[in-house]
Amino acid sequence: MQSIRTNGRKAPRVLLILRQPHGIRLFKMVVMRQYQVVGRKAVTEKEPNPPVYRMKVFAPNEVTGASQFWYLMHQMRKMKKTTGEILDIVELTEKNSRIIKNYGIWLRYDSRSGTHNMYREYRDLTLTGAVDQMYSQMAGRHRCRPRSIQIIRTGIVAAKDTKRPDVKQFHSAKIKFPLTHRLPRAPKKKFRTTFKASRPTTFLG
Repeated sequence: MQSIRTNGRKAPRVLLILRQPHGIRLFKMVVMRQYQVVGRKAVTEKEPNPPVYRMKVFAPNEVTGASQFWYLMHQMRKMKKTTGEILDIVELTEKNSRIIKNYGIWLRYDSRSGTHNMYREYRDLTLTGAVDQMYSQMAGRHRCRPRSIQIIRTGIVAAKDTKRPDVKQFHSAKIKFPLTHRLPRAPKKKFRTTFKASRPTTFLG
């Protein structure tokens, strides 16, 4: 099992290459997770009580999340792994992952021509799912590598405040979805069987 190297810069989605017999390769995308990383400078005689910094990052695992924490702290506070310490790493989970929500993501990414700010909206059950959609869409539409994306802010957007047409189309009270795959059920329990004499027709278009 191998993983693509990230050079220790950003925390992208990790692509696992599973080696199978006869030279066949199976690709599997690892889902992003949200971590809260707490760290500070190492205690010294000159600075016995250094300030503590807390940051929320998206990474596939704790090791990559800590690496991203030091990468960003080195840019903002001149701290690095050799002169600092990690106090705590906690994975943040969604409070209610059974209700669909509109997520807004403010990000900055580096393209071949410069640095750009962007705002995107997604509908998902969890924030990490929306971040996964963002990475896939940025790769498909803008050929943007995960290491070139920096997430500035995320939040839940009310239905009346959404801006993107692909998100607003789901807010209609008269929205309808076709039932393309309907499974017939027995009217009573005594008529249920494991095997049928004929194949049922499930497409009623």
